[in-house]
Amino acid sequence: MQTNNMIVKDYYYRGGSTLVSKTDNLGLKYVDDQNMEIKIRIVGTHKEIEKIHKLFMDENKHLYLNEVYHYEVPKKGTYWYKHHCWGTAKEYKETMKKVSSTIKEYNNKYKQVGSFIAN
Repeated sequence: MQTNNMIVKDYYYRGGSTLVSKTDNLGLKYVDDQNMEIKIRIVGTHKEIEKIHKLFMDENKHLYLNEVYHYEVPKKGTYWYKHHCWGTAKEYKETMKKVSSTIKEYNNKYKQVGSFIAN
């Protein structure tokens, strides 16, 4: 399986129903579904990720997509490199080393099983 097109994306969803019930001033219990946030990380090619995302949304119609981010080591000089370059240089290097290591693990797993949800 080719891995040169493998990418990783983090999807953030809102909505749904929470496990926490709230009680109103009349003593009635209800479920607050506005604060539910779910994050999934999908690994695969662009087409595979879109297919998994569509299947996930079909099975979870009560959720809506809030944000999507690429999970990657930003290239030097790009907006995201500057955006992620917080803290000391040592902290940044450690964070990027961890991201790079995680992506290598995903790449190895992708070679074995194809696209997957990495949560």
